[in-house]
Amino acid sequence: MAAFRAGNVFNNSLGHVHVVVVADEHGDILLTNWSSVKNPAMCDNSCILQAGDHPLIRHASYMFYAKSRVVTQQWLQARVAEGNLVQVADLRADVLQRVVDGARSTPRLYSGTKSRFHLD
Repeated sequence: MAAFRAGNVFNNSLGHVHVVVVADEHGDILLTNWSSVKNPAMCDNSCILQAGDHPLIRHASYMFYAKSRVVTQQWLQARVAEGNLVQVADLRADVLQRVVDGARSTPRLYSGTKSRFHLD
């Protein structure tokens, strides 16, 4: 199986959508999800996505950087093989750039994680 890369998008059975923000040369992946903007005062405004930014986005959503996690290529491949995550359409290059820029600017992503993936 080919390696996952930045911009790959996955959906799970609960309807949570996960995005590969960065995939490094060591096989590590920064994975985060987006969430609906329900209360603008409570969401991370570092990257707001709108309907049309991806086929699964139907209304304003934010990248939930505070819940980002570092996983490995093998971990992600296993979740896909098990059917727990289903790969869907990738992010367009311009949307991926906004997601990466948001990861750089958000105060809600641990600084050590930013350094690890050269987002500082």
